[in-house]
Amino acid sequence: MLILRGHTDAVRCLSYSPDGKTLASGSEDKTVRLWDMSGPGSAVLKHESSIETLAFSPDGDTLATGTAVGELLTWDVERRQRRFHVQAHTGGVRGLAFAPSGQTLATTGWDLITLCWKTAPLKTRRILTSVRSCSALAYAPNGETLAVGQDDGCIQWFDNAGLRSGRVEGPFRLFALTWSPNGRLLASGHSDGTVALWKGDRLQATLRGHTWTIYALAFTPDGHTLLSGGADGTVRLWDVAAGQERRCFRWHTRWVTCVAVAPDGMTAAAGSADHTVVVWDLDDD
Repeated sequence: MLILRGHTDAVRCLSYSPDGKTLASGSEDKTVRLWDMSGPGSAVLKHESSIETLAFSPDGDTLATGTAVGELLTWDVERRQRRFHVQAHTGGVRGLAFAPSGQTLATTGWDLITLCWKTAPLKTRRILTSVRSCSALAYAPNGETLAVGQDDGCIQWFDNAGLRSGRVEGPFRLFALTWSPNGRLLASGHSDGTVALWKGDRLQATLRGHTWTIYALAFTPDGHTLLSGGADGTVRLWDVAAGQERRCFRWHTRWVTCVAVAPDGMTAAAGSADHTVVVWDLDDD
């Protein structure tokens, strides 16, 4: 286990680069740190406001970041230089997600607006008008569907034309969404501490173990294991097929706000309001 220290405020978001060599962490200290997974040290991307969300593009050349004052920025990862900077939302950027093609980026904000952007150059493509208060976004692996989770627990699916293709009503507030690698399951994390597994509009399983809100979800590349992190300060690993908890980690002293799994499935990371990022070998679980 490795503890990455350097942030001076809560860590809000994590993303591995597609080649697994870099782990990006965003914090309320107004910085993104790019951690070299092969050695010590990190590069720092400075912002004017707290970092709320971030993601690497599928080719790894670009990092997108969203801030607490609604800014959307894209960065040249190799040069550590800013490419584009737009005022995307009038409130903070709650979530962002690249389409697998890398040509489209979806964002949602506290202004209750969900947008789809053309990435090069960064330009608004469409507004998803039927979404109320979006709290999480996730593109399906095939790139044909965008799942949108709302504060009230509702999940909607949209095609690339922005047309709604499905909808389910959830009983509790929703804060996290992620697709399984094969695109057959969608996992959602809720305010009551449960994780729901959906196959289309059918609920397949409810995973119970957390005692408070789920803030983060990530599947391993083989789809056999789901990681969850939450306000109870724990990271839990779930056997997806069995629908049962496999491990529970209590490394952090405050909320776990984000989790990420390396592309090779060998390591995983969790970030927390205690200012730290923990990286560990999944083989040790």
